[in-house]
Amino acid sequence: MKNPRIAVPLLSTLMSFGAYTSAQVQPMLETESPSAASVSTQAEAAGTEQALVGLITPEILSQAIADGNLEEVLAEALGENPGPEQINALQGALDGLAVNVPADAAVAARAVVARALALAIDNPQAAVDLSQAASRVLTYPGVAEADPAGVGQALADVVGVVTLAKRSAESQGLTLTGTEVAEQAVQFAQTNDAVSAAVPDFNERVAEAEELANIQADLADVIPAAGDDEADDAAGDEDGVGDDTGLGEAADQVSTLAITGDQGGGGSSIISTAAPR
Repeated sequence: MKNPRIAVPLLSTLMSFGAYTSAQVQPMLETESPSAASVSTQAEAAGTEQALVGLITPEILSQAIADGNLEEVLAEALGENPGPEQINALQGALDGLAVNVPADAAVAARAVVARALALAIDNPQAAVDLSQAASRVLTYPGVAEADPAGVGQALADVVGVVTLAKRSAESQGLTLTGTEVAEQAVQFAQTNDAVSAAVPDFNERVAEAEELANIQADLADVIPAAGDDEADDAAGDEDGVGDDTGLGEAADQVSTLAITGDQGGGGSSIISTAAPR
């Protein structure tokens, strides 16, 4: 017969051990939900660019498109100063979509161009780099066929990004690399059958993108390039773009500016060097 005085302490010990292990496991179960964490939360926890790189994948971009928060995901994953690893990861993700889901690639690339425009004043080189990543995908034949109208507009916007980035870089005394992407965007749009058919007014859209970029630069007090003072004065006096003009009003003035042919701020039209209007 078993001694009850031994069995009771043993049972008590086992129960205590079970409670201890349960207490240790429970916090782990409560915290294991990475899918619920936002991009920014994951990035802050890791605190490294490498962590952000892991968040830029074709799957994440496609899910963001489906969820309707692609711009937010890109803003959080790229930040205000995206590094080479982030941009390379973005390029890989966009390339993957271009091959497997061209329609998503078109949407994602357009959002990247929009993000590039948002960074053009404060970080002109990053803006140009992002434009290059987007343009590479926008010029995939399959992507252009999937959304020719959207691709055409995005390529026109690339010219606007480069225009604004160049204005900003010149005012800061910086030398940009990769600005030839603007000419390449124009040439592709004008020679691709699907895009040229979907956007017959592409040249006008490029002119509008350039004008809007120059207006944004003026509103941000970006100093024009040397030798462009006269053009800047003309933009302010003849176009009526004052210091207190809002971005919404500036956007409304773009079509008028393009028609009259005035050049706002500094810089010349990319159309004049790429192809006749």
